[in-house]
Amino acid sequence: DGDSESALALFLRASALARDNEYFRRARDATLNNLVVDLIESRDYPRAIMVADKAGDLPGLSASLRERLRKWTVYAYSKMAGEYEDNGEYDSAIQVYDRGLEAFPAHSLLLHNRKATYVAWGLANLKSEEFRTSCSIFLAALKLYPEDRVVKKDYVAAVQKYLRALKSKGLLDHAEKVATFALERVRPLYGDTDNSVVQSLRLELGLVYFTQEKYEAAAAMFEPGVAGHQIHLTNYAASISNLVRRLLDEGKTTKALREVGLALDKVGERSPEVLHNAYWSAALARGHQLLGEGQASGAKQLLTKRPIQSRVVAPAILESYVKALSSAFVAQEQFGSCSRLLERAGSQLGHPDWLVSRLAECRESEGAD
Repeated sequence: DGDSESALALFLRASALARDNEYFRRARDATLNNLVVDLIESRDYPRAIMVADKAGDLPGLSASLRERLRKWTVYAYSKMAGEYEDNGEYDSAIQVYDRGLEAFPAHSLLLHNRKATYVAWGLANLKSEEFRTSCSIFLAALKLYPEDRVVKKDYVAAVQKYLRALKSKGLLDHAEKVATFALERVRPLYGDTDNSVVQSLRLELGLVYFTQEKYEAAAAMFEPGVAGHQIHLTNYAASISNLVRRLLDEGKTTKALREVGLALDKVGERSPEVLHNAYWSAALARGHQLLGEGQASGAKQLLTKRPIQSRVVAPAILESYVKALSSAFVAQEQFGSCSRLLERAGSQLGHPDWLVSRLAECRESEGAD
């Protein structure tokens, strides 16, 4: 008659009377199983779950029926959540899965289906350009599934699209807040490990800083990833280069030289050309200052501290370097060193007139010595 509560109550009384009667137990178990199935087929999932739960309290249930009731209950939770999801009621679907997981902690199917619902919910909001909501949904999923590859990827994608939308509207301060928020929420999940999500969000925040022309802050975001990620290295070098250019424009040659020197030490042999050019721009600016102050020895020491790599620096920088260092040699009357420098550099620079003239002067002075 569909009166599940009365049926269960009568089964409980009958079980006490029948005790070990095998015929009764088989009939009871089959009827209980069919009752749960009928309720599921009629889409009365809450009652199916209730019947299966209370039936589990009956004495003498076989192990096979208990397992079937467990499977039917999980199935009922999944079907109920699936109907909510089909209607776009993702939040209600998640609540159903949460209730199911309270009853069956760590159940693989419920965990998988709940994750899939989070992903579908987040993507639906992403498609409708509800970026903030999408990010919140994926972040909630990430807290539950911190090591899941799909959830990681989708969370970063949602943040990236949100940031692009903000930057396209010129809302850079808002973009900075979003990227900072995302990074702060993710860090506790992974600690200080070199995690792909943390690195991706550092990259995004660094790009926001770069667009804002906050080059020092941008470099700090890119720096942790330079060892293993080419894109971090490229953006780190560009940030340092722009920072050096700004410091030189402000006349802060010493700070510019220190910043780019530390960057070169950090990157080592993988230093991009832009970083070498930034270093020598700063070194030459400081070297010319020292020469102008009559400190030829300091200029020479600075310019010979690191070997200049002619194959990676711009020709104009190489020429300026040769001019400055040869001037330091002349000021210290080291004409032999001056001649050797200009002889080596002549073919690389195409023997410009100033170099030919200075080489002749250095040779003449060297001969006089």
